[in-house]
Amino acid sequence: MFLLLVACTHVTLHDDTRLNIDPFGSDVSLASPYLIGAQFEFLLDGPEAEISAYTLESMDAGVLTVGPGVLQMSESEDEDDRYMTFEATAVGEGDTEILVFDGDGVEVLRGDVAVEVPDRVEFRAASELEETENPDPVENPACYVGGESAFRVDFFHGNTQLAGAGGLGVDDRGQSVATPDDSVWPDDADWVVVAPQKNGDYTVGISTGGTEVTELSFTGVGDAGIDHIDARRDTESGAEEGDHLAVHAWGELDDDSRVYGLSFEWTENGTFLADVGDTYTYEYDPDVNTTVTASAAGQVMQLEVHGYGDVSDSNSMACAVVNAGPVAMGVLLTLLGVRRKRR
Repeated sequence: MFLLLVACTHVTLHDDTRLNIDPFGSDVSLASPYLIGAQFEFLLDGPEAEISAYTLESMDAGVLTVGPGVLQMSESEDEDDRYMTFEATAVGEGDTEILVFDGDGVEVLRGDVAVEVPDRVEFRAASELEETENPDPVENPACYVGGESAFRVDFFHGNTQLAGAGGLGVDDRGQSVATPDDSVWPDDADWVVVAPQKNGDYTVGISTGGTEVTELSFTGVGDAGIDHIDARRDTESGAEEGDHLAVHAWGELDDDSRVYGLSFEWTENGTFLADVGDTYTYEYDPDVNTTVTASAAGQVMQLEVHGYGDVSDSNSMACAVVNAGPVAMGVLLTLLGVRRKRR
């Protein structure tokens, strides 16, 4: 990784993007190239007594800007773990370097950074991210009228996925059917939430950093278009008492293609649960037999489970931590404080 170490003091630099899956694998660990418009943080770790005096500079503010450092402290088992964070914005296409200086103005680390304008975009449904870490991208998805469907926007330059997020723009061209959302972790994931109000075809513009790069087309589908319900359920085979298992349901068209954004009413042994959504999660108890039904758009699905549960909605942005997948969850735990002191 593009590294020049010019002092013997051990200092490490990494970013907090979800694509940086091994942030402590080397002294400089960056997920570059970054997405134009992305906003993220650099994290600088070094000697406890001196780290607050360290600075980080970008050699070209037209490519990447870096804000002032902020001292952070997290409680570890043995001592206060202090490190610096620096807010960064990828403002323009190009290459630059970031330099780390100690309190005496001596350069101690250097890393190469690239910022790219995407030439390819993929959309992944939040509901499918709950099922698998890397579902196939969707094209012209069918979305339920009156519901909300969330899609993660992944930007690429060639075959390389670009790191960071926060510069997403959505131009719904006066249709009031789509909005951007980056309000939840991982906050370097861009999301577009679509909410068609009537049947028909829609197209919205997708931009980042003020540059429109693609369009998202989708189709609004009402009750009459829902042909049947399908579901994926966690197997109870091998489950132990107390395990949390899930049933994820969705509507389908008559060609078996999925309709996104459909929320269901759920019952347990005929009693309605308080919430509506597409995911029923229950605590496995082999001694409890429960008949569960999910109903929406005039369709009903029934199944038998062992245990009792509750309902959530995978299209709700409040569930994005769940939707992030196991690798991203591992990064979250790392960046929230499961940090290995490298001294």
